[in-house]
Amino acid sequence: MKGVVALILGRKTEWRSIMRLTITVAVLLTSSLLWAQTSEKPKVYLDQHSEFSTAFAAGVEKKQVPVTLVTDITLARYEVDFSREGSNGSKARGIMTALATGVYADGSYDRVSMKVVDTQTKEIVFSYTCQKGRGGIQPVAECLAKHWKSHLKKN
Repeated sequence: MKGVVALILGRKTEWRSIMRLTITVAVLLTSSLLWAQTSEKPKVYLDQHSEFSTAFAAGVEKKQVPVTLVTDITLARYEVDFSREGSNGSKARGIMTALATGVYADGSYDRVSMKVVDTQTKEIVFSYTCQKGRGGIQPVAECLAKHWKSHLKKN
């Protein structure tokens, strides 16, 4: 068997070195697989009755935020809360900006603030506000998800 291995490798190699290398690789692969299975994503409670939750859940999915969204607060480590405001703008402002700049901008916007609270310590662990004009709430949800993902990667 040693001769076959030496022929395959094209040089004389000790059988013990090959076995050590094989065992080391096997241990590293097994430990990395076990670590990957035990490192769970944090569970985050999202209130189903919030008008923004569906859009935010879609934004979390699209931006691949490493969390698991749950609808039972007893299962969650974190809770997300939103406050939303917006403006429909004004046609007069839109016409005036179109005449002045050539672009119709009526001043409408959607602004959503988000805070993430640790359910055990009640500490606010993340807070952010996004504002987008004339695009609906989905771009705002994706903006919040993107910035939250960035925060999670840093911490």
